Amino acid sequence: MCYIKTTLLALFVSVAAMAQKSITQQVYWIDNDIGAATAITTGTTLDVSSMAPGVHVLTMRVQDSDGLWSSPETRFFVVPHATTEPSEIVKREYWIDNNIAARTDLTDSPMVLSLLDLAPGVHFLTARIKDDAGLWSVPETRIFVVPHATVEATQIVEREYWIDNQIAARTTLDESPATISLLDLAPGVHILTARVKDDAGLWSSPETRIFIVPHAMVEATQIVEREYWIDNQIAARTTLDESPATISLLDLAPGVHIFTARVKDDAGLWSVPETRIFVVPHAMVEATQIVEREYWIDNKVATRASLADSPAEIALLDLTPGMHSLTVRVKDDAGLWSVPDTRFFIVPTKAEQDGLAIAQYMYWIDGDTLNFTNGTLTEPAGILPVTITHLEEGDHAITWRVADNRGIWSECVTDSFTFTKTAITAAMISLANNTFEYNAEDIEPDVTVTDGDTALILGEDYDLAISDNHDAGQATVTVTGKGAYKESDDATFTITQAPLTVTADDKTRHEDDEESPDLTITYSGWKGADDESVLITQPTVSCIVTADSPMGKYPITVSGGEALNYYLVYVNGTFTISEPVAVTSVLADTLDPNTKVYDLHGRPVLWRSAPRGIYILNGRKVFKR
Repeated sequence: MCYIKTTLLALFVSVAAMAQKSITQQVYWIDNDIGAATAITTGTTLDVSSMAPGVHVLTMRVQDSDGLWSSPETRFFVVPHATTEPSEIVKREYWIDNNIAARTDLTDSPMVLSLLDLAPGVHFLTARIKDDAGLWSVPETRIFVVPHATVEATQIVEREYWIDNQIAARTTLDESPATISLLDLAPGVHILTARVKDDAGLWSSPETRIFIVPHAMVEATQIVEREYWIDNQIAARTTLDESPATISLLDLAPGVHIFTARVKDDAGLWSVPETRIFVVPHAMVEATQIVEREYWIDNKVATRASLADSPAEIALLDLTPGMHSLTVRVKDDAGLWSVPDTRFFIVPTKAEQDGLAIAQYMYWIDGDTLNFTNGTLTEPAGILPVTITHLEEGDHAITWRVADNRGIWSECVTDSFTFTKTAITAAMISLANNTFEYNAEDIEPDVTVTDGDTALILGEDYDLAISDNHDAGQATVTVTGKGAYKESDDATFTITQAPLTVTADDKTRHEDDEESPDLTITYSGWKGADDESVLITQPTVSCIVTADSPMGKYPITVSGGEALNYYLVYVNGTFTISEPVAVTSVLADTLDPNTKVYDLHGRPVLWRSAPRGIYILNGRKVFKR
């Protein structure tokens, strides 16, 4: 079982107004569930074993003998995981200025830490402990100051305070302790802020306390009047005759509203108004989106301004130095305004701004403090150059802090974000050329991959593979995302056939040669080491010349043939039959036209009717021209 053992009444501070009263009742509730309020007594033990592990809220209040309840007092506590029943501390460690990577073990408790090597200024000391179940405690942080080495030692030389954040009206304190007159203040809640300055001219961090100026003291009180109003319209306040009372809210416009109530006792004193925010819903809508954003400074809602962008830059440096509040709200397409969200900030003086300029940064992802990234800010807007390309898709947390020109680091801030990788698409891929001629080598075109106006880096943002890029045809470039990019897509390019010239070689022979030479082909345009072996089909060459063909020129024709990587260009040749050799050339009119001669096949023919050619006459060859 898991328990919280504490004296709950120790959380309440006695005030002078209760000096003559006694507490008659104490109650507490968990996680703001006031409907489950439970009575308590001194030393009550709370059983939290049924609660889920994690952070919870404990709220308490007391009632005095006059029936008046105190303001609720709230404390946070953690229900640990039920790993082991008992535990003991087995390890202690600490680190300085959020530099967890340089954490140091604490061997003794208490232990003296040497801080002399630190730069003068504000620093953070963080410590944590681990039990024998391996569970680390929540880190505990304290702020401390290393003084400048201008004096041997430092002492307080000036003290000042101001009321209700009116720093311009601050007052010097001449003594310590000092008596501050608060009688001129109006009854109610006020804020007292004080700071001190040492002889090195360094001011401490302001220290703030909240206090109440009570009304005139009365012996006893009872409630004699109750009233409420809606949306800060105090002029339209309404008296409540009963407690509890039913209040009709049906006439209110849909949206966020504010309900405020107060009571008055028989001494004529009104209580501090108690406010609750509630929502009057619209008729159900399928979905909503934000259509308007606005903000205002220092609760001046009448001067609210619209925010056109999200995130938006708001100029705050024109405000007077000191503490201010920033309030924002948004409206959806159903006309509903969100609950206003308020944050407090401090506008530094001009001298402080010069020293507070952000100069350095450090961040780590998903709590991995051992793999942090740090550097010097160069962007004028103070943008952190965060690299997240190594992350897996999904939700992540980034923790960061910055340092000013004085080397003073801020507290760590953690934000969540969703990392989604960008898919590679064909539209992102471009080739310098889309068509190449076959060259007997692997062709690798120049590839550019862009995401909008950003050129991606090979090996960092994507990997590249090229296939089918040797032979003629269509080749493929595949781009596969990496880092901040995912998936893959293709681009294609074409490898065209190269020209290969096929030439029929010229041939010659004499008319009286018994055989003709073989027909041959010459190739021109081979790429690399290619030769006839790469041809799918050999080209053929032909000529009409026969053994009986007379003297003259005849075409040699080349055709056919096929290759994967070449288209064939044909060049025909010429077959030339020249005059015969070893024959007598006889003019047609030198013989008697009736002379009988024989052709080469032995057939007789009269000279006058014999065509041009070679004949046999008296055992000799004669040539009729």
